[in-house]
Amino acid sequence: MNIGRAVEVVRIIDTWPNTYTFTKAIAESIIRKTAGDLPIAIVRPSQVSTSLKEPVCGWIDNVYGPNGAALGFFAGLVRTGVSHAETKLNMIPVDMVANCIIAAAFGATT
Repeated sequence: MNIGRAVEVVRIIDTWPNTYTFTKAIAESIIRKTAGDLPIAIVRPSQVSTSLKEPVCGWIDNVYGPNGAALGFFAGLVRTGVSHAETKLNMIPVDMVANCIIAAAFGATT
Protein backbone atom coordinates (compact mmCIF):
# COMPACT_ATOMS: atom_id res chain seq x y z
CA MET A 1 0.00 0.00 0.00
CA ASN A 2 1.44 3.36 -0.97
CA ILE A 3 1.35 6.45 1.26
CA GLY A 4 -1.54 7.99 -0.67
CA ARG A 5 -3.70 4.92 -0.14
CA ALA A 6 -2.75 4.77 3.55
CA VAL A 7 -3.81 8.41 4.03
CA GLU A 8 -7.10 7.67 2.26
CA VAL A 9 -7.78 4.66 4.52
CA VAL A 10 -7.10 6.74 7.65
CA ARG A 11 -9.47 9.44 6.36
CA ILE A 12 -12.21 6.91 5.63
CA ILE A 13 -12.12 5.01 8.91
CA ASP A 14 -11.83 8.33 10.79
CA THR A 15 -12.85 7.72 14.41
CA TRP A 16 -12.84 3.91 14.31
CA PRO A 17 -9.86 2.41 16.18
CA ASN A 18 -9.14 -0.19 13.49
CA THR A 19 -10.46 -1.70 10.27
CA TYR A 20 -12.07 -4.61 12.13
CA THR A 21 -14.47 -2.38 14.08
CA PHE A 22 -14.98 -0.19 11.02
CA THR A 23 -16.06 -3.10 8.80
CA LYS A 24 -18.38 -4.42 11.53
CA ALA A 25 -20.00 -0.98 11.67
CA ILE A 26 -20.42 -0.97 7.88
CA ALA A 27 -22.06 -4.42 7.98
CA GLU A 28 -24.44 -3.31 10.74
CA SER A 29 -25.30 -0.18 8.78
CA ILE A 30 -26.10 -2.21 5.66
CA ILE A 31 -28.31 -4.55 7.70
CA ARG A 32 -30.21 -1.62 9.21
CA LYS A 33 -30.69 0.05 5.81
CA THR A 34 -31.84 -3.06 3.96
CA ALA A 35 -33.94 -4.74 6.65
CA GLY A 36 -37.06 -2.75 5.92
CA ASP A 37 -39.72 -3.74 8.46
CA LEU A 38 -37.88 -6.85 9.64
CA PRO A 39 -36.97 -6.76 13.33
CA ILE A 40 -33.21 -6.62 13.89
CA ALA A 41 -31.05 -7.59 16.84
CA ILE A 42 -27.28 -7.23 16.67
CA VAL A 43 -25.24 -8.93 19.38
CA ARG A 44 -21.56 -8.06 19.71
CA PRO A 45 -19.94 -10.25 22.36
CA SER A 46 -16.34 -9.79 23.43
CA GLN A 47 -14.01 -12.79 23.29
CA VAL A 48 -16.06 -15.96 23.63
CA SER A 49 -14.73 -18.57 26.06
CA THR A 50 -15.73 -22.03 27.24
CA SER A 51 -19.24 -22.63 28.56
CA LEU A 52 -20.27 -21.82 32.10
CA LYS A 53 -23.04 -24.44 32.43
CA GLU A 54 -24.50 -25.61 29.11
CA PRO A 55 -24.12 -28.19 27.66
CA VAL A 56 -21.52 -28.89 30.38
CA CYS A 57 -19.14 -26.63 32.27
CA GLY A 58 -15.99 -25.97 30.25
CA TRP A 59 -17.34 -27.14 26.87
CA ILE A 60 -15.81 -25.63 23.73
CA ASP A 61 -15.45 -26.90 20.19
CA ASN A 62 -12.16 -25.19 19.28
CA VAL A 63 -8.91 -23.92 20.73
CA TYR A 64 -8.64 -20.63 18.88
CA GLY A 65 -7.92 -17.24 20.45
CA PRO A 66 -8.23 -17.04 24.22
CA ASN A 67 -9.24 -20.70 24.50
CA GLY A 68 -5.98 -21.83 22.94
CA ALA A 69 -3.97 -19.57 25.24
CA ALA A 70 -5.83 -20.87 28.30
CA LEU A 71 -5.33 -24.47 27.19
CA GLY A 72 -1.61 -23.85 26.82
CA PHE A 73 -1.38 -22.40 30.33
CA PHE A 74 -3.53 -25.11 31.95
CA ALA A 75 -1.64 -27.91 30.19
CA GLY A 76 1.67 -26.51 31.39
CA LEU A 77 2.89 -25.87 27.85
CA VAL A 78 3.01 -22.12 28.41
CA ARG A 79 4.68 -21.22 31.67
CA THR A 80 4.99 -17.45 31.44
CA GLY A 81 3.08 -14.56 29.96
CA VAL A 82 3.60 -10.83 29.73
CA SER A 83 0.91 -8.30 30.54
CA HIS A 84 0.29 -5.15 32.52
CA ALA A 85 -0.80 -5.69 36.13
CA GLU A 86 -4.02 -3.77 35.45
CA THR A 87 -4.99 -5.85 32.41
CA LYS A 88 -8.41 -7.47 32.69
CA LEU A 89 -9.63 -10.24 30.43
CA ASN A 90 -12.79 -9.31 28.55
CA MET A 91 -14.31 -12.73 27.93
CA ILE A 92 -17.81 -14.21 28.09
CA PRO A 93 -18.86 -17.88 28.22
CA VAL A 94 -20.33 -19.30 25.01
CA ASP A 95 -23.59 -20.39 26.67
CA MET A 96 -24.18 -16.86 27.96
CA VAL A 97 -23.64 -15.52 24.42
CA ALA A 98 -26.15 -18.04 23.05
CA ASN A 99 -28.71 -17.04 25.68
CA CYS A 100 -28.10 -13.36 24.92
CA ILE A 101 -28.70 -13.96 21.20
CA ILE A 102 -32.00 -15.71 21.97
CA ALA A 103 -33.07 -12.90 24.32
CA ALA A 104 -32.07 -10.22 21.79
CA ALA A 105 -34.05 -11.94 19.04
CA PHE A 106 -37.08 -12.19 21.33
CA GLY A 107 -36.70 -8.55 22.34
CA ALA A 108 -36.50 -7.43 18.73
CA THR A 109 -39.83 -9.06 17.94
CA THR A 110 -41.82 -7.72 20.89
